[in-house]
Amino acid sequence: MALNARLIALRDALPALIIPGVVVGSILGGFATPTQSAALASLATVLIGLFLYREMRIPDLAPALVRTAVTSGAVLFLVAGAQIIGWVLTYGNLPAEAARLIQDLAHSPLMFLILLNILLLLLGTVLEPIPGIILTAPVLLPVATDVYGISPTAFGVILCLNMALGLLTPPVGAGLYTASLMTGVSSTRLSWLLTPFFIATLAVLAGLTVITALQSTMTGG
Repeated sequence: MALNARLIALRDALPALIIPGVVVGSILGGFATPTQSAALASLATVLIGLFLYREMRIPDLAPALVRTAVTSGAVLFLVAGAQIIGWVLTYGNLPAEAARLIQDLAHSPLMFLILLNILLLLLGTVLEPIPGIILTAPVLLPVATDVYGISPTAFGVILCLNMALGLLTPPVGAGLYTASLMTGVSSTRLSWLLTPFFIATLAVLAGLTVITALQSTMTGG
């Protein structure tokens, strides 16, 4: 009976697998950008809910669209605030100044990476990942590769991990607040619930930092 129940559950879940297939397939096939693939996935979700699962009705679409607009509006306000902060940082030439300061203080690849992580974690709390990468990568990558001999791949992974953590940290934390809006759970409670995962990611980041510094030192960086 348990096996039959699992097979039935697997059969019932198969239509839902179309949704990630649409996202990944449209991006890898070059038919859509990540944003456009999300819109296609939303359309696929509506069609599957209406015609395959039949758990959604046409009258349900209007309230769903209203909730979507409210959630999107709240997230866009966060993104707008992050864009303003990004403009201020760019106008003040802060990334370049920070790069020079880090280079002055760091006398080894390990010290550079530690200071880099601190800077990126702080920036991640007030910037969205894409603006954060655009602001920091052009000024910090040449320093990392040319001065300290750090692999561009390792630098990119460290940068992306820090920016991803920024999605979960206030005051911007678009991922945190989006999850709060979608689930109805307060952002404070979500922060506590996410703490073990945050710590695990920090541990991975610390390990990657040490390994990258050792590799750079061994290769004469």
